[in-house]
Parts: sequence; C-alpha cells; structure tokens
Amino acid sequence: MNYSISELRLHQFIKNYLDKFFNQKIFFNTDSFLTYSEEEANEQWSDIMEYDFEDGRLWINKEYIEYFSDLFGQDTEFVKEFLADWFTNKHNVEIKFIESPI
Repeated sequence: MNYSISELRLHQFIKNYLDKFFNQKIFFNTDSFLTYSEEEANEQWSDIMEYDFEDGRLWINKEYIEYFSDLFGQDTEFVKEFLADWFTNKHNVEIKFIESPI
C-alpha cells in the first residue's frame, strides 16, 4: 500500500518528531553554548548538537545525522539544514554555519 504525503505535512511531522525527541534529551544552556546531550553507559555524556554563541556554529553529531537521514528517507544535507532550521526556531539564534563530520 502506498501513501502520498505533501512536503509541508512531512516537514511538520519531522518537526513534531524532533520536538519530542529533544524534549527527552539533556539540554545545557551556558554563557557560550547551547547543547543537547544524552547520558550513555558509565555516566558518560554524548553530545548530539551544540551551538556556539561566539561564532554562530552549530555542530551536529554524525551518528544523529545518519539516524535522522535513515529514519526520514532524506539525504544528509537535507537533515543538516532541517536540524539547523529547527534549532534556529526553537532557540531564536542565528546559525552562521553547520559543522559536522559528514
């Protein structure tokens, strides 16, 4: 069975998913950074995304770019741009560039 979904509806679905996903993560707001992290085994931390107020950089963890790319069937460039837009709207910041290993 095939379903057709409009681009607008897909984007809204992804945005809602990201809101719920990141609400379950740990958020740090310091003088210099906004960071989403999660706790791993042995009380270690793994950063998912980090925004640097100093240079406007948004760093995104490679594993999460790949995860969202696979989950939504979109290429990695779409995912990076979508995450940057989501982050901008969520935190009212200006992202000057995206840094990621992909």
